Amino acid sequence: MALAQWGPDYQDPNTYLANFITGGRTQFSDTKYDKFMSQANGQFVNNPAKRFQALHQAERQLVQVDKAIVPLNQQVYSILQNPKLKGVQHHMVGAPFTYATAYWK
Repeated sequence: MALAQWGPDYQDPNTYLANFITGGRTQFSDTKYDKFMSQANGQFVNNPAKRFQALHQAERQLVQVDKAIVPLNQQVYSILQNPKLKGVQHHMVGAPFTYATAYWK
């Protein structure tokens, strides 16, 4: 058992779920899970609704059926920003802010 944290590298469920494919970063292996991930990133890659459904099934298999991981929390940010500062770009992944387009109004 381990307590660990993983932050997203890019804005897609694969940033988390791909770690658990057989032969991936972990020792986890499940043929049903692999099938859902293969569908999501193969035959459904150009169909967002079906892809999301396959990714959801993979996550359900991983968390609820196999109980391979137990998500404990989700990181959030509270940001206090002067309302006169405009143009700051907020990002979901990677660097939290871009100030290159910021200006005072």
